[in-house]
Amino acid sequence: MTRDPVCISPDMTLARVIDGVILGRGCGVLPVVEDGVLLGRLDRRMVAAIDREHWASTRANDVFVETRADHVLSAPMRLAEVFTLITETGQHKFLVTQEEGRLVGVVTLSDLTEYLSPP
Repeated sequence: MTRDPVCISPDMTLARVIDGVILGRGCGVLPVVEDGVLLGRLDRRMVAAIDREHWASTRANDVFVETRADHVLSAPMRLAEVFTLITETGQHKFLVTQEEGRLVGVVTLSDLTEYLSPP
């Protein structure tokens, strides 16, 4: 699991998200967080759907989507449960929250296979 993942705030403009986070850090899916609480997610496809000329005036809050329950894991969770969710949902990336929706990390299928692979 990646603890303290790169996040964006709902008031960030899409121009800042693209320049500073997506291109600057190579992130494709970004948790939208306010005061540590997960609000939703924003990804490259969502930004690409907005005309570039509007990126400077459009905020993440205008386009992000609330995170569906099948994209979020509640910590702590057993490894077998995570694999079951991957199989059932087809998702390979999950946001991990604790009490009150506080984001604590991101876990991917790659994280799990790396963890299970011998050194």
